[in-house]
Amino acid sequence: MSCVFIGDSLAVGTAHQRTECVNQAVGGLTTRQTIAQIQQIPVGSDQVIVSVGSNDLFAKGTTPDQRIRLYDSLRSGITAPSVVWILPNIHQQNRDAILVVARRHGDCVLDSRPLVSADGVHPTAAGYRNLARASENIQKSNSCTAK
Repeated sequence: MSCVFIGDSLAVGTAHQRTECVNQAVGGLTTRQTIAQIQQIPVGSDQVIVSVGSNDLFAKGTTPDQRIRLYDSLRSGITAPSVVWILPNIHQQNRDAILVVARRHGDCVLDSRPLVSADGVHPTAAGYRNLARASENIQKSNSCTAK
């Protein structure tokens, strides 16, 4: 049972709670930077946990379809049988686009919004533990309902 975290600081914090996983996440990464990490995902990984969107600041006038294409570009490079997205607390348009891509691919989604700390971006310590536990339960059961 192998798992890999990619993406931004939300993935970093959650990965610290799942020390059995490979952590390739780096605080501050954008989706475009995360796409470059895809080639580093170990072949045969059972689960990839992705956190992007918090650091994606799009130019004014960026359409929802453009956002969806970016997140879909990231997702299309992941071959693991289980993909879990951690939705960012901020940037509703990014959250919406990630949800479209996750649904399109049959991926699981964990929402960080109910777990957010006082900074309004990152989960609390308990929130990170909850995200980690939920991603582990999804992996063990191979079901999105096992959060």
